[in-house]
Amino acid sequence: LQRAALFCQETLASLRGTGDPLERSTMVVEASRLVDVGEPEAALAILDPLMASGEWLGNYYGAIAYQTRGKALSATGSFEEAVADMAKAANMLREQQEETLRQSNAAARARFQFEEVNGKVALLAEQRRSEKLIFAIAGTLGVILIGTLLLLTRNALLSRRQFQRQALTDQLTGL
Repeated sequence: LQRAALFCQETLASLRGTGDPLERSTMVVEASRLVDVGEPEAALAILDPLMASGEWLGNYYGAIAYQTRGKALSATGSFEEAVADMAKAANMLREQQEETLRQSNAAARARFQFEEVNGKVALLAEQRRSEKLIFAIAGTLGVILIGTLLLLTRNALLSRRQFQRQALTDQLTGL
């Protein structure tokens, strides 16, 4: 636990003044650690200036900051302010959960619609393959039918010539 506290303090020292979102979240974590070890005044010294800007407090660490500040205020005896901060933290967390649920529902709907479209695309592809197969079979049958008709026509013409020769030739004399 001591090593984690040292690491948090070193990280905070290296990020101080950079404006990096990681700086603010590290400050909240450090303030939470200070409240847990019984130093609520030191935690308030970190949180009050941080929360004065208010611009970043809409994220997860904003809710944790309000919650930590509420614990620190409670430890210093400022119960009304502590309750207000804890209520604000609870509202922020509930809103974040609702937003997460909305996003999760939207993602599920999008996945469902994607799967539905994918199914339709697969069905259309299968229909196209079936149509190609039917066309190939019909073409093959057409070629076979035309070939058969040509053979029948050829045989009919040959038979006709043969019958004409036989009709014109005397069977007895061959003339």
